[in-house]
Amino acid sequence: METELVPSLSPGNTQIFLPEPKPLHCECGVSMRWRWVDRIENPLTGIPFDWTNKWSHPGKLCEKCLEKREAEIQKEEKAREEKMRLLRIEQLNNRITLEMGGGRTANWNFSSFLVENDTQAKALVAAKKAANGDGNLYS
Repeated sequence: METELVPSLSPGNTQIFLPEPKPLHCECGVSMRWRWVDRIENPLTGIPFDWTNKWSHPGKLCEKCLEKREAEIQKEEKAREEKMRLLRIEQLNNRITLEMGGGRTANWNFSSFLVENDTQAKALVAAKKAANGDGNLYS
């Protein structure tokens, strides 16, 4: 709750008002006012909490700058996640390449496949169909 004039009790129980501190400025130059935090007592002890009955610092950034900073952080996080995803894919591809014969498989394609018998010819036709999305290797 914000108030313009802030009541407080002096040692003699007379009400005094604490002046609001000078406004602070955001990086963009926007003036930010301090906020008054009303007195809140601990229900168990009856002693007021330290962070109450005083002016609260407005922070270093205004709301627009905070939103802009948050959007930048989210954008950086998405870029980092995408980079990690691509790295995992590359690592997986490297692992598959090693398990499939290492660098020998780098030049394997349909045109380099040597057909030596009728079964291999049928397998080549089925593989080409599957690669084009027309069925699978078992049809």
